[in-house]
Amino acid sequence: MEVEQEGLVEHQPLEQDDLNFEKWKPKPKPKRTLHEKIDDLKTYLWNAETKEFMGRSGKSWSLILLFYSALYIFLAAMFAGCMCCLMWSISPYAPTYNDRVMPPGMTMFPHVDVAHGFDIAFNASDRSSWKKYAKALEAHLRRKS
Repeated sequence: MEVEQEGLVEHQPLEQDDLNFEKWKPKPKPKRTLHEKIDDLKTYLWNAETKEFMGRSGKSWSLILLFYSALYIFLAAMFAGCMCCLMWSISPYAPTYNDRVMPPGMTMFPHVDVAHGFDIAFNASDRSSWKKYAKALEAHLRRKS
């Protein structure tokens, strides 16, 4: 135990200067006038001494422009490639996914005279208005059985 403590430095008591935390506080910045602030903004936007725009040289701006141009060209090419793969993989004639459950049995859509349109309209009390639909359904069922 005593051998381990030989390498330790003895603790020195803190002096009064070490306890003075006021020296660590940031110094208050002097108040600047509006004219000084505008001059600093002008210098930031274009520094004529160093020929810098917004704190960057022309070479720095060109490298930034080159990087972001390459990045967005790559992203556009990736998007176009994904769209090409999508368009090649789907059929314009049949849905890829059928989220409807097919009803059991047979479903029938009667053939309607195209000259009169695709609307199916009839009056239930007037037999002649729905008789052509009933005949088309019977003919369709006869072919199926």
